[in-house]
Amino acid sequence: MKLRLQGAAGVARQSVFMRLRGAVDAARRSPLWWFYVAMILLRLGAVPWGLPASDGWDNDGVAPRDFLPGLLQTFTPGEYYTYPPLHALLLTLVSLPVLIVGALTAPSFAPLALRDHFLHPALMTPIAVLARLVSVAFACAIMHAICCLADELFGGESREHSLRVRRWTAAALLCNVSLGYYSATSNLDVPSLAWTCLAMLALTRMLKAQAPTSLWPFVAFTAFAICTKDQAYASFALSVPIVLLAKIASTATPLRRAWLLQGLKAGASIVILVLCIDGAIFNPRGFLARLRFLTGPASKEHGYYAKTLAGTYWCLHDVAANWRNYYPYALAPLLLVGLVLLAGRARKDRASLALAYLPLLAALSFTLAFNLPAGRTEQRFVLPQSVFLTVYLGIAMAWLSQKAIARYTLFAGLAYAAWGVVGLLASLWNDPRYAAEAWMRAHFAPGSSVETYGESVYLPRFRSDIALQRVAPTPSTRRNPVAHAVELQANISEALMRQPEFIVLTQVWAARYLGEAPPNKRVWDLPRTNPSHYNAVFEDTATRAFVTALERGTAQYARVAAFDDEPRLWPKLQMHASTSCDCGIWIYQRKDTIK
Repeated sequence: MKLRLQGAAGVARQSVFMRLRGAVDAARRSPLWWFYVAMILLRLGAVPWGLPASDGWDNDGVAPRDFLPGLLQTFTPGEYYTYPPLHALLLTLVSLPVLIVGALTAPSFAPLALRDHFLHPALMTPIAVLARLVSVAFACAIMHAICCLADELFGGESREHSLRVRRWTAAALLCNVSLGYYSATSNLDVPSLAWTCLAMLALTRMLKAQAPTSLWPFVAFTAFAICTKDQAYASFALSVPIVLLAKIASTATPLRRAWLLQGLKAGASIVILVLCIDGAIFNPRGFLARLRFLTGPASKEHGYYAKTLAGTYWCLHDVAANWRNYYPYALAPLLLVGLVLLAGRARKDRASLALAYLPLLAALSFTLAFNLPAGRTEQRFVLPQSVFLTVYLGIAMAWLSQKAIARYTLFAGLAYAAWGVVGLLASLWNDPRYAAEAWMRAHFAPGSSVETYGESVYLPRFRSDIALQRVAPTPSTRRNPVAHAVELQANISEALMRQPEFIVLTQVWAARYLGEAPPNKRVWDLPRTNPSHYNAVFEDTATRAFVTALERGTAQYARVAAFDDEPRLWPKLQMHASTSCDCGIWIYQRKDTIK
C-alpha cells in the first residue's frame, strides 16, 4: 500500500510539473512572452532605489522604520497607528530574521539604544528590500486577479479565447506607470488593492453561480483590503450593493431570500472581521481615537478641493485627467470598446449586465465614496480606478487582436505605453540625490557644519563624519530621525545666527515656501488649491523670507550646486513627491567660506 501511495504521489508531481512546463512553453510561443519578462524585470529594477540606507525614499512607505512601531501602537491601550495593522503584521513576520539578529546584536534593550542600533543601514536595508519584494508579490496578485476577472467576464468560449483575454489584460496592466512605481515601494496602496481585486474576483465567481455558494473568500479578501488601508472600503461601498441587488432582482423567487441572506451575512461578517483585526476588541480606545483622526485631521486638513460645486467639478476633472499617469490617452477609447463588447454579451440578463460593469462600478464607487469626500486625486488615490478599468482594456485588445493589422497596431500601442515604465525606472536610477551625494562626498570636508530641513524621506544620504543638524520648530520626538544628524528644535529662519557652512535644501520642501500665497491667505476659499494645512506655511513669513532670500542669492549664502532631473526622452514624472523629478537638491555655502 505504501509503495502504491508513493507511486501515485510521484505521478501527481510529474503531472503538475508537466502542466507547468506546458504552460511555460505555450507562453513562450506567444509574442507577449518576452514583453512580460522585460516588464517584470523593470519592476524588479526599481527595488534597490535609494538603498542601502537607514530609511527609504518612498514617501509614506511603511518600511523599513514605521511598520513595527505601528503594530505595537495598534495594540497598546489608548494608542493608535495611522494605518490598520494587517500589513504591518505581515511585514513583521517576513522581517523576523532581521529583527531577531538586530535585537541580539544591540548593545542593550533600552528603547533608545535599540532605535539607534536599528537605524544602521545593515539592518534597515534588508528590511526595506523585503518589504518592497512583498509589494512586487502583491502586484503579481493584482495581475492574476484582474486577468482572471477579465476572463470570467469575457472568456469562456474556448481555452484559446480565455488565454488570449488573460494575456492581453496582463500586457496592458504591466504598462501601468503608477502601478509600476508603487509595486516597488513599501506603500500600502498595492497590497490593499491586491486584496480588493481578489475580493472582486471572488464576488464575480460567487454571483455567476445559479445558487448561493461560499461567501468566505469574498468576506476574507474584503476585510483584508480594509485592514490593510482603510480607504479600500470605497471600492465596495456602492459597487457591491448594486450587483447584489441586480442578482436578487433577476433571480427566481425561491432563491431571492437565499441571496439576500447571503449578502446580509457577508456584510455582517466583514464588519466583525475588520473590528477583530483592527484592534477594536483589544484596544477600543485606540481604535476610536484612530477613527477620529481619520475622519478629522487626516481627511479635512489634506483635501485639495472646496466643498462646493466648482470644487466637485475640478475633483472629477482631475480624476479623469489622471489617466495620463497610468496609460497614454490614445488607449482610452479602448475602454468604450470593452464596455460595448460586454454590454452586447450580457444585454439579456440584468445580473450579468451589472456583473459585467462591476469593475466600472468599483471605479465609480471609489471616486464617489473617497475622492469626492476626501478631496484627494493624487496618483495613488486614482490607482484603483486605473486597475479596475484595465479589465476593459484587456477585453478590447483581446477582441481586436484577432485581426493581424489590429494586432500589430496594439503591439505599437503597448510599446508606446511601456516606454513610460522605462522612463519611470530611468527616473529612479537618475535620482538627483545620487548626484548630490557624490558632490557632497567630494566637497564636504570631515567635520563640515551642514544644516538641512524637511522630512527625512526627501533628503539625500549624508556621511557620518560631518556635523549635520536638521532644524524644525516641532519637537524632535515628533520627527522621523535622520541618521547621523542632531535634531534641533529651533526656528529655521535663525540659520543666519547659527552660521552653518552649508545648507542643503530639497526642492519639494522649499517649494512650499516659494509658492504664491492666496490673496486672503485662506486656501479653502478657492475651488482647487493647496490643502488647509498649508495655511501654517503661508503664515510663517520669517521662513518664507529666508528661503526666498536663499533662492534669490540675497542671503549670506550662495548656491554652489543644484541637482535636478529634466528628462527629454519621456514625460516628466511626479510620483508621490518621491521620484527624481520632484526631489531636486539645492546646496548653499556661506559666502565667506567660498574659496
